[in-house]
Amino acid sequence: MTDRAAVAWCEENMAGLEVSHHGLAGHHSPEDRPGELAAAISSWADRHGLARPGRRVRHRPTAPCATPAIHRHT
Repeated sequence: MTDRAAVAWCEENMAGLEVSHHGLAGHHSPEDRPGELAAAISSWADRHGLARPGRRVRHRPTAPCATPAIHRHT
C-alpha cells in the first residue's frame, strides 16, 4: 500500500516489522486484493499463535460507521 522506498525505510527502522507483498492495487487495496490481504493477515495470526481453529472473525466496528446504510450494526 506504499512505494518501495517507504517500505525499505520501514524495514530498516521498525523493529519486528513484517512486510507482506501482494499484487498491484488501485485506490484501495482491501477492495482490490481482499483475498491476498486476508490470507496475509490470517498467516500472520497463525504464526503468532493468535488464530483459533474453527473460529471465524467478523468485522465489528468499534465506533458508529459514517455510512450506517452500508454497515448495519447487530
